[in-house]
Amino acid sequence: MRYALILLAALVGLMTVVGLNAVAQAQQPRCSPYDAMVQWLTELGERPHARMFSPRGFLLELWGNEDERSWTLIAINPLGRACVADAGGSFSALSEDDAPVVGDPT
Repeated sequence: MRYALILLAALVGLMTVVGLNAVAQAQQPRCSPYDAMVQWLTELGERPHARMFSPRGFLLELWGNEDERSWTLIAINPLGRACVADAGGSFSALSEDDAPVVGDPT
């Protein structure tokens, strides 16, 4: 009986975590106008750390929150629509001192 209660408690806990994760993912906009995406990322405490152009005409931005260690990569099309390309954790910003030296630096 005690084993069954422990198993039931573990299953309820797992279902709660999975359910909360699904709610968090549902609140994440996949695509939206750029201004709305910026507002959402700012509310998460993220700020832009890198910007680059892709050969396919997209502007890519890497946003990150060093305190929460979260990051989000967004792709912005030429019409200003931004989409989340990927997101994750373990973010840390690099300084120029952290960058690898390639070739002869002199």
